[in-house]
Amino acid sequence: MNEGPDLDRWLPELEPPPGGLTALRERLARRESRRAVARFSYSAAAVVVLALVSSLLWFAPTRDASPLAIGDDLIAIRLGLLDAPSELVSVAPDRRHKQALQRVATRDERVALYLAGSI
Repeated sequence: MNEGPDLDRWLPELEPPPGGLTALRERLARRESRRAVARFSYSAAAVVVLALVSSLLWFAPTRDASPLAIGDDLIAIRLGLLDAPSELVSVAPDRRHKQALQRVATRDERVALYLAGSI
């Protein structure tokens, strides 16, 4: 009868490493502790970066949603407290160092087109 392949030739029996099972467990414990330290350091770095970005966003200057003179100025103009601007659209006096308007010529005189931008 055929007994199959020679297993001793293909799968030789190896000697256990020095120190045996105890050394293996110690090595695995050291590897796990290094992983824990690495995980902690990555987490700490992520927290520092998050805190830095949050503080930069917290103290960043806010932008006003309405740079043009509208709202309260229109009421003041209607009540006669402010002079009406010479143009249809104007920049509030306290925003003139940050905002700019330029009237764009159009073929139809009934159309007023302005380019507005932040400086």
